[in-house]
Amino acid sequence: RTRRRLDFRFGSGNVGGVSTAVRLGIIGCGAIASKHSASVARMAGVELTACADVKRDAADALAARHGAASFAGSA
Repeated sequence: RTRRRLDFRFGSGNVGGVSTAVRLGIIGCGAIASKHSASVARMAGVELTACADVKRDAADALAARHGAASFAGSA
């Protein structure tokens, strides 16, 4: 069997004035979130829109790097 690489293509235009980009939020802004957000930044048609963490400074820092909204708190 030949392995095929998955090819994800997300919408990057707009339909009727509504964006078709995939909007993504990250919950938990620790070390691994930086790697995930960097991967998301390279994906066409995907937009990082929110970063949340119990530590305000972690959420703010990641959000600032990607132009996303920042949220902090705990349940």
